[in-house]
Amino acid sequence: MSISASQFFAALPPAVPAAEIAREWQHAARDIARIAPKILVLDDDPTGTQTVAGVPVWTAWDVAALTQALQHPARLAFILTNSRALSPDASRDLHLELARNLKRAQEGAQAPTPLMISRGDSTLRGHYPLETATLHEVFFEGHLDGEILIPFFAAGGRVTANNIHWVREGDQFVPTGETEFARDPQFGYRASDLPQWIEEKSGGAIAASAVMSISLEALRARDVEGISEQLMGVRDFGKIVVNAAQESDLQVFVVALARAMAAGKCFGFRSAASWVPVLAGVSAAPVLTPETLRDATRQECGPGLMVAGSWVAKTTRQLEHLRAHAPELAWVEVDVARLQNPAQSVAEIRRAQQEIAQNWQQERPVGTFSSRNYRAESQDASAQVAAALVEIVSGALRDAARPPAWIVAKGGITSSDIATRALGARRAHVLGPVAQGVPLWQLGDESAFAGGIYVVFPGNVGGDETLTQVYRALEAAGKERGAG
Repeated sequence: MSISASQFFAALPPAVPAAEIAREWQHAARDIARIAPKILVLDDDPTGTQTVAGVPVWTAWDVAALTQALQHPARLAFILTNSRALSPDASRDLHLELARNLKRAQEGAQAPTPLMISRGDSTLRGHYPLETATLHEVFFEGHLDGEILIPFFAAGGRVTANNIHWVREGDQFVPTGETEFARDPQFGYRASDLPQWIEEKSGGAIAASAVMSISLEALRARDVEGISEQLMGVRDFGKIVVNAAQESDLQVFVVALARAMAAGKCFGFRSAASWVPVLAGVSAAPVLTPETLRDATRQECGPGLMVAGSWVAKTTRQLEHLRAHAPELAWVEVDVARLQNPAQSVAEIRRAQQEIAQNWQQERPVGTFSSRNYRAESQDASAQVAAALVEIVSGALRDAARPPAWIVAKGGITSSDIATRALGARRAHVLGPVAQGVPLWQLGDESAFAGGIYVVFPGNVGGDETLTQVYRALEAAGKERGAG
């Protein structure tokens, strides 16, 4: 079942104009900040930074890193867990460790309890409710009144109405349970109705009938009193679904949330990226200007590098568009079948490294990608491909005469593995999105790509042409910087 975008929006009640709610929303966000000065976002892959700018990211969760995050002056801080790449048991172990370390960091820094957002995929893939249940049990010691689920993501066309979560595909909205994302081999599901999805993902432990819903009708009628009364009635880590089809819906919700929090209610959040700036009281970051890109690009760099591990159909279409429109870009395909053969994998990795080096010597930017006939049918197979891409990039950088002008990593897990394992990044600074939903980081000094421009490109974001547009913007910035 799908519906045209025009029909979809026509069926919704009129939205509250952003200008009408802006002052009340920002005042409410300041009230929340007085209660909880720090928002800590635990990101299950690096793409959750796609709506913010000027915020720090840590790729480690030891006590020292978490202490730095709590003490950093920024309202928002991201901790990259990359837990979507893990098994359920490994993700639980990670969150147990993180929760315990965070308690130690909070006590040592004498910091107030942060608001916690578990940032997950806007198409509902991830270890839910395992991760948030672990945080509730260990860090919050069972004291949260409720958990608020907000998968709305404006830039990706993911909206929730009448509790159904939808994905925009071209001019059509499709229920999430009918998309390719619901057929994910690790995180598949059937339900598009969010209360039913919660019941499904919890194995029936949380009944759909027990899930509270904040309706679009209430949000768009600005029924702040009614919504806050709903929130006041939540207890024992009860689940709340928030419907939203544009950011002003979430801004109205913040006003109601502030009232409930001022009355003593405590909540955790599982959300997509759009909720993060709204809770902080700031607008979603605009796309970076050519001038900002130019100024961030280092001088005396070599050609850029694009690495694509994501296997989703959208990534494949974007790669095909880029190949058709950027003939100067050299391509190095990594044969997944050879990687999975122990007798051939080492030679395949070395071949890819050599081809990248040869093209860089000829001053050609390079795109390297896992073969498109591959689909990760298990986490072990996916991890094997990711490890090979890490080794390819590590070797290519080690042998390069000059660092590349930029690196684009396509796919959430790919971008995390390249940043942390190939480049050794422990910390990064988010400059902002280079395209809607596509964040750009500047890596820390400890990285093998210190100060470098690193683009975290989600596998399922953008149109067919978006990867090409990002490539053109990076190339233009590098050439202009070199000419200057």
